[in-house]
Amino acid sequence: MLATKELPGIGEGSDVFFFGLFTTYYGERKNVPMFRFGRVAMLPADRIPWQDRPETPPELAELYLLETQTYGGNNGSPVFYMPEIIRRSEAAPTEELIGIIRGYYGELSPMGFVNTPTANVPVYRQNIGIAAVTAAYLLHEILFSDALKKLRAENPMPNPPGPPAANPPPTPGKTP
Repeated sequence: MLATKELPGIGEGSDVFFFGLFTTYYGERKNVPMFRFGRVAMLPADRIPWQDRPETPPELAELYLLETQTYGGNNGSPVFYMPEIIRRSEAAPTEELIGIIRGYYGELSPMGFVNTPTANVPVYRQNIGIAAVTAAYLLHEILFSDALKKLRAENPMPNPPGPPAANPPPTPGKTP
């Protein structure tokens, strides 16, 4: 499900979608994700300047740029691509994770805060509609790095318990 560096079939103008939190409304009983849609705006061959905070200098980062609005609560959201040909056919969808939202790319503005039921969330007021995405192949490199393989081997996670044994419903007309 992780897209490779080559991104076959994906280019500028390709449709994408992601889901994340809508920080101004978490929900009263549970968090409900908000789905957003957009298009690939740029797949730069070179690293582009990225600045996480106004007080830090920009760093050169491998990023994809999407034409979509993204806000606080969307950082870390998975971004998926679904080929248009699949949407028009009866074939099963083959979404691919192309990366995760890193934030929005644009002009820096002073940070403000939005009070929510569970937190005081930092937000930047200016947004030019370009989201920055960290590529899935970079995630793959981290997840399957020798260092993480070693860490997982040294700290195995116990298997979670399975679902409770289900009692099948009685068959109509038969007494249990």
